[in-house]
Formats: sequence, structure tokens, C-alpha cells
Amino acid sequence: SGQFIILGVAQRWSNSKGLSVFMDIANLHPDCTVVLVGSSDCITDPPSNTVLVGEVDDMGELAELYSMADLFINPSTEESFGKVSAEALSCGTPIIVNNSTANPELLGVGCGYLVNDNCMDEYISHISAVRRAGKGSYSGCCIEFAQRFSRDGLLLEHLSLYNLL
Repeated sequence: SGQFIILGVAQRWSNSKGLSVFMDIANLHPDCTVVLVGSSDCITDPPSNTVLVGEVDDMGELAELYSMADLFINPSTEESFGKVSAEALSCGTPIIVNNSTANPELLGVGCGYLVNDNCMDEYISHISAVRRAGKGSYSGCCIEFAQRFSRDGLLLEHLSLYNLL
């Protein structure tokens, strides 16, 4: 619909997964649509520009959601890998991630931005940067970087390490 769409994905939303960050972003950016995928039992009275999708088990549907988004945000403080960030990148969607746990490792050059300690001012600045540049200016880098997380890419990386021994 021409709206700038910010996507978040979690199995179950909580503040440790970044729920409060998304609510703040929705309130500060009423001209954006914030789409949250995952169990949202704890969300009461979301801002009017927030769409709660619920749990999505179909990988094709999930890929469509990642692809339709202009930006993916992962403010989680509980990531051991950050698969949702890698999935967004593989669909050509730039990411903004919090600097905790595994999140920074999922951010390649030209793929988005890193936020320190879920600083809202940094989110606002980076969201504006993505809006100005447009998703397309990030997509190529995102898709290329995401290849490193493919089965074949990881296998080749492990084999090269093994051959060094």
C-alpha cells in the first residue's frame, strides 16, 4: 500500500525479544506499519499502526512476509544465532540489530545497522537512513551475505578449516 513496513519475528513476544522496542517504534513512527509475527498473547492495546500476524508455520508465507518488509528489526537480548535475521537477509531485507548476543554477527557490510543497547535514538536514525536509501540499495548485499549461512556455504567453510589442520 506504499507504507514503509518494519517487520519483527519471534516465536513468543516478550520484552527480552524486543516487544517494548517495537511498541516505541510504532508510537514514534505513526507513518510506518509495524508487523509482528509470532505469539502475541502478552500484547495489549498495540498502536493502531501495528499488525499482529500470529504464529506462521508455513515457510513460504514467512518468506513472503520477510520479502514484503522494507526493514527487519531484531532488538532481542536472547539470541544464540539469530536465525530470523539471517532469514530476513536471505529475502533481501536490510536489518537493524541490537548489539547483544549473536545479533552483530548476522550483520554484514551494507546489510543494515547495529544499535547499542537498544538505544531508541539510534533506531530512529537508522530507520530514517533505510527509508532515505530504500530497501533496494541494501538487497544485493543482504542476499550475498546471507549465502554464508546456507548449508553449502557452511559446509565449505568447515571443510576449509579442516584442511588447515
